[in-house]
Amino acid sequence: MAEHDNRLPAPGEKRAAQAAARRALTHKSLRFLIATGVPLVASYIHGFGSWFIYLMLGSTLGFTGDSGGKPLLRLGFMSIGPLSLLVGTAIGTFCHFENAEWLFFAVAIVTGFFYALVENRHGHMVMMPRFMGYGLVFGYAVAPISWFDTGLLFFSLAWAWVVSLLWDFVTGEKRPFSVPSLRRSIVRSYLKAPTRWRFAVSTGISVALALLTCIFIGNQHLYWTMLTMLIVLHYDLKNSASQITHRVTGTLLGAFFVITLVYLQVSPVVFFAASIAVTILRWPAFAVHSGLGTACITAFVLLLAELSAPGSHNSLPVLKDRLLATFIGCSFSLFTLDLDSILHRLVFIVRKFRRSIGRRSA
Repeated sequence: MAEHDNRLPAPGEKRAAQAAARRALTHKSLRFLIATGVPLVASYIHGFGSWFIYLMLGSTLGFTGDSGGKPLLRLGFMSIGPLSLLVGTAIGTFCHFENAEWLFFAVAIVTGFFYALVENRHGHMVMMPRFMGYGLVFGYAVAPISWFDTGLLFFSLAWAWVVSLLWDFVTGEKRPFSVPSLRRSIVRSYLKAPTRWRFAVSTGISVALALLTCIFIGNQHLYWTMLTMLIVLHYDLKNSASQITHRVTGTLLGAFFVITLVYLQVSPVVFFAASIAVTILRWPAFAVHSGLGTACITAFVLLLAELSAPGSHNSLPVLKDRLLATFIGCSFSLFTLDLDSILHRLVFIVRKFRRSIGRRSA
C-alpha cells in the first residue's frame, strides 16, 4: 500500500506558491482596474448623470461573475449579476411609477426568502437574489431605470467580457472554468430547502421590517440596508457575526476617509484620484482583511456619489444615511438569526403538543 506523503512543503515550494498567489492577485487587481476604471474615466470626462451608476454596475458585476472558461460560457456566468440587477431594477421602476408599494414589499420578501435558500450553495446563485434585491430598491427609491440605462448596463458588461478575454490573450494564460455545476447546485438547494424554511421565512420578514424602518425614519438610501443584509447574513451564526463585524468596521473606515475629504473641501480631481486609488487597492485589501476590502468598497461608492454631484451640500447627509442604513441592516441580520431560533422553538413546542394529543387519543 502506498504511503501518504505527509512531508511539509520545501521552502522553495512555499516561496513559489506565494509568488504565484501574488501574481494572481496583481492580475486580478489590474483587470478590475481596467474593467471599471475605463468607464469611470469616460464618465468623468463626459460628465456624470443618473446613467453613471448603471455603467459602473455592469462592468463591476460582470467582473465579479467572471469564472474563466470558454468565451460564451464565461459571458453567461458574467451576465448573471447584471441580469439579476436588471430584473430587480425593472420591477422597482414599475413599482415606483405605479405607486405599487405592496408589490415592492412582496418582491422584497420573496427575494430575501430565496436568498436564504441558496445562501452558501453557489456563488453565482447567491448573486441572483443579492443583486435582484439591490436593483429592486435602487429602481424603486433611487434611480428608475430607462432604456438608455439598460443599454449602458449591457455595454459595460460586454466591456468587462472583452477585457477578460483580451487579458488571457495578452498573458497567454487561458483561465479554466473554476466554479461547480450550477444545475447540480440548484437541485441540491431544492432538495435541502425543507431544512432551511425557518431561516428563509425569518430572512423575508427581516428584510421587509428593515426597509420599513428606513422608510419610516426618512432614510433616502435604504438600498444600502438591503444590500448589507444580503451580504452579511449567513445561516451559520459565527460566520454572520464575523461578516457583520467586518462590514461595520469597513463602513466606518471608508466613510471616515470620504468625510475627511469632504471636510477638507478638496477639488473634484482629488475625489477622482481617490476613486482610482481605492479601485486599485480593493482586491489586495480583501486579501489582507475583509474589513479593509469593505472599507475600499464603501469609499468607492461614496466617492462616486460625491463625483456625481460635485460641490453639493448634501454630502454629509448621504454619508450619514450610508452609516445608518448599514447599522440597520446589520441589526436586522442579527434579528433574523434570533427570529429563526424563536421559530425553531415554536415548531418544537407545536410538535411536542401534537405528539401529546396523539398519545392521549390513542
